Amino acid sequence: MRAQKVCFCFSLLLSVFSGISVSGSNILFFHAVATASHKIAIWPLAERLADAGHNVTYIFPVNKKMGSHPKIEELTPSKMVKLMSDFVSDFDINIRLNDKVDEWTATAFSRSIEFCEAFYDSPEIQEWLARPGLDYDLMILDTLSECGYGLVYKFKAKHITFVPVSMTPFLSDGIGIVPESSSIPDVTQKFKPSETSFMNRVRNTLMVLLWRYGYLDFSSNVLPVIESKLNLTDFPPIEEFERNTSLVLVNHHFIEDYPRSFPPMVVPISGLLCNENTHPKIKGFVTQGGRPSSQEALCFAVPLIAIPIFGDQDYNANRLESIGAAIKLDITNMSSTLLKDSIQELIQNPQ
Repeated sequence: MRAQKVCFCFSLLLSVFSGISVSGSNILFFHAVATASHKIAIWPLAERLADAGHNVTYIFPVNKKMGSHPKIEELTPSKMVKLMSDFVSDFDINIRLNDKVDEWTATAFSRSIEFCEAFYDSPEIQEWLARPGLDYDLMILDTLSECGYGLVYKFKAKHITFVPVSMTPFLSDGIGIVPESSSIPDVTQKFKPSETSFMNRVRNTLMVLLWRYGYLDFSSNVLPVIESKLNLTDFPPIEEFERNTSLVLVNHHFIEDYPRSFPPMVVPISGLLCNENTHPKIKGFVTQGGRPSSQEALCFAVPLIAIPIFGDQDYNANRLESIGAAIKLDITNMSSTLLKDSIQELIQNPQ
């Protein structure tokens, strides 16, 4: 059964990227706790699926349009929009300056439960779920969108997990990936592989275990929310959905990220967002080090100045610096002179 699911999903992706015409399936993309960078990274796939004749529905918790397609139905759950607005208001350099990054990161799971409740309580979603004959063959779920497993169960659909950043440590155990914590830093850590001392390796390994423990606790708390919102009495454990994941699409490439050993079900899809519209006179790019912006810069050989704040940005900036694609600066000791000198270095001595 698992092999059949993998075959169906992989064949679907092959048909999209090879241009083969296939009969239309009903496909649902679902983001729970997600910012623009999540949608930007996967939206081209949704467009290609729609162009190939599939019926695509896209659920995203932000009002602002970031791409549109005449054949894609977009749903914006209003109660999630308010939560997301409050969430992104915290995206401020003061998180880093006041040393609150770890505290902010620790709220990821609790916020996801709030978003789950808001999703099912949004009138747009209630109206959508009440449509007669509503059915989906495949769901593509963003990371921390486990709330969508309720829809996977309701529609008896196959499902794919989309990872918009590097491989998140709390997913490794559930889908059978070796975290490689002895050589690759945790995505939320600030140290480089060259700094993997014994204590950093111990810390890195413990982070994997702590993330997984936090995820299992989150799973047990989100499960009753799904059951109550969809009136389910026999809903299986979240871990069962993890084990039955057909494919994992990860926004990864061994140039922008550290080389990893992935099982066959994990498909790297880095660079879907790259297009031909980049201005030819761009000589450098100052960024926080988020993955989509870094990927676009790499696509067009634009050198970077990375000033990370939180999340995976230190991880990305360290990797980009190690391959000569970026100059990494620390926001806590920034000065106009340092920034000016870095810009001059970027322009005058490109790698």
